[in-house]
Amino acid sequence: MKIKNFFKKIGSFLKRNVYYVILFLCISGIATMIVLASINKTGAPGGNNNIIGNEDDDDDDVGGTPILFLVPVQDYQEGTAFEEVPVFSETLNDWRTHPAIDFKTDGAKEVYACFDGVVHDVYKNFFEGNVVIIKHNDELFSIYKSLSDDVRVQEGATVKKGDLIGYTSDNMNTEHKEGAHLHFEVEYKGDLIDPKSYFETGDK
Repeated sequence: MKIKNFFKKIGSFLKRNVYYVILFLCISGIATMIVLASINKTGAPGGNNNIIGNEDDDDDDVGGTPILFLVPVQDYQEGTAFEEVPVFSETLNDWRTHPAIDFKTDGAKEVYACFDGVVHDVYKNFFEGNVVIIKHNDELFSIYKSLSDDVRVQEGATVKKGDLIGYTSDNMNTEHKEGAHLHFEVEYKGDLIDPKSYFETGDK
């Protein structure tokens, strides 16, 4: 009987104060969502909102100095630009993206390290020709393809900005109709990005 009376009193209270009960529940729900949103924004483990080129991005610094790339070929004509939408390949006779910048040259021309780093890999295959990959930090790599057989660096070597690493050629068989050139890629956090993001100047 006491329990029955107890629930009657609760029911009577809710009927008299239904407006305030609903208001309280709404305010509590909104406050809970705000708190959860704040936690997800500021305290989520592994959260990273870095933007490439942001002056506050420590990953783009080496010893506190912002990374600015040297254009790796000094005597060149502009070839195929970095394209995220498909462009026509004369060599392969199809349409595909081009995640690199091509520096076309008149014959073999010197290719230089765009920035300080360590040679991460050196290899050759039928499709890419001779390739050199330089690691600049844990997340940033520059990749040099279509080099001639006269590669001047070895895996593990330390290089400085402007060091000679090889020469342009036409031995990248997926782009051989472009003639001698450097196919230059930049990888940042596992993605290929437009190298101009890091050049000292966007133009030649």
